[in-house]
Amino acid sequence: MFATNRSGKSAGVLGLAFGCGVAVWLAGTAAAQVGQQAALPAEAPKDSKAKVEMFRKRYPLESLAKRLDYEPEGAEAFAKSNPPPRVTKETLKRLAGAEELTAVYQKYNPRGQALKLLHSDTAEKFIEVRDNFGMSRMVHIPVPTTVNLELAAAPSLRLAEVRTAASGDKAPNVPSERETASFPKEADLSAFHERGLQDFLNPAGFGFVKDRENVAGFQGHQFRTMPQLPVVHKPPDERKEQWAVIRLQLMSLLKYEQPAVYVSDNLPRMDELKGVPTRPLIPFEEKSLKSLRKGDDLATETSGDRIRMVGSLRASKQCLECHEVKRGDLLGAFSWELQRQPVDEKK
Repeated sequence: MFATNRSGKSAGVLGLAFGCGVAVWLAGTAAAQVGQQAALPAEAPKDSKAKVEMFRKRYPLESLAKRLDYEPEGAEAFAKSNPPPRVTKETLKRLAGAEELTAVYQKYNPRGQALKLLHSDTAEKFIEVRDNFGMSRMVHIPVPTTVNLELAAAPSLRLAEVRTAASGDKAPNVPSERETASFPKEADLSAFHERGLQDFLNPAGFGFVKDRENVAGFQGHQFRTMPQLPVVHKPPDERKEQWAVIRLQLMSLLKYEQPAVYVSDNLPRMDELKGVPTRPLIPFEEKSLKSLRKGDDLATETSGDRIRMVGSLRASKQCLECHEVKRGDLLGAFSWELQRQPVDEKK
């Protein structure tokens, strides 16, 4: 069964799906920051001016223009391709929901604000006040410190292995009704894709963006956690199956003459794409891309023990700080494949 998301309801779904997701993401980011702190030199300058110089040297203002120099030409070519991509009112409505979520992530993570303060004229004064009077006076101000600035890179995350039936198995994909992981609703799959997209965007890694030519502390887009599709079981203690991600590949739409998919056994991360082989789109992906061109954000196909999806990666207003494209433009897509598998009871 092939389906597309045109309902425009995902913004509401996102709010429900990510209410606790924000807390989980922030906890993971905080753990990454604390974990990185241990790798830093124990000796740090005591003078506030020296501290500012040390941190500015570690997080200088740099240009992102070179790494994105292919975009204007690629975006123009994609806009002229057939069929021409559309951005509908419903597309923008869904995008606004995602932008809201990104803004929440940025608001409650101090890294970008600390980097902004670091490259201001008042950085030295704030560090001096913090050193002299302690954190109680600075509770609402993300002062440039090791904890506020450092963000460890996420480890490479390997996809689940494809499960095949053993020769002696009987009806491996037909568990009892009480044990099976049923096919999720379209809204649940949409929220699942959006949650994965937010993790990949890595908002804490945006750093401080003064403009495209002056960016401090940028960390490439990457997944920090393995996406998990919640499964509803009744009763909950009889859970026997889950939907495992066996493929999650990044589809490039602007970099090459034709759309191409990066092939990897790991979850996508931008700092590992150099040298990664690409492949042409398979028929399902070609069909799905046509739906995305019409303004949809998710195309799905279910059969047997598999769920296949292609979900959009659109330019939000936050993306426009660095990317030279229009709001709502397709920057790429995720090609997903999930397989119904037994729960690993050892975990």
